[in-house]
Amino acid sequence: MLLQPGQPAPRFTADAVWKKERVRLSLDSYEGLWVILFFFPSGFTFICPTELGALALLHSVLTERNARIIAISTDSAFAHKMAGLHSPNAQLVRFPLVADRQGKIAKLYGVYSKNGGFAYRGVFFIDPELRIRTFMVYDNSIGRGTHEILRVLEALQYADESGRAVQADWYPGYMGLLPQWPDAGKY
Repeated sequence: MLLQPGQPAPRFTADAVWKKERVRLSLDSYEGLWVILFFFPSGFTFICPTELGALALLHSVLTERNARIIAISTDSAFAHKMAGLHSPNAQLVRFPLVADRQGKIAKLYGVYSKNGGFAYRGVFFIDPELRIRTFMVYDNSIGRGTHEILRVLEALQYADESGRAVQADWYPGYMGLLPQWPDAGKY
């Protein structure tokens, strides 16, 4: 099933490593918060640790914006814990790393590689009502820009709060557009 913006986010409960402890994590427990669901192939690759480290540096900024990060890969909880002990970038992580060994969550979100047995680099923005608002899936050969993740979150929040549409290359401080063109959508 193809996910679409506005539909309920697929629910899951899974094992995770958070604050160096193994925990059970449920998406339902994040109701009332923005969630950035961050799929990555493996903690022990070349690109993933750089992404996790860069995202970790945004943690406090995202928290101030009522957003939480949930990172998910097909690594085991043990592998997540070991990465946290041995990888300098992973040591910065202050958000849960979900173990999706069978790829069940990645399949729910349409980012599972059947041939490779891993998750593609997907990022899903889920609103406080646990609806998917937007998502992006990247080729596994390129890392994601955390500045774009922050910009998209801020754009979604601005659009919700102001009732304005957000134009290309919008950044906080820019005025959004009032969607009032009477013939919009007729052509």
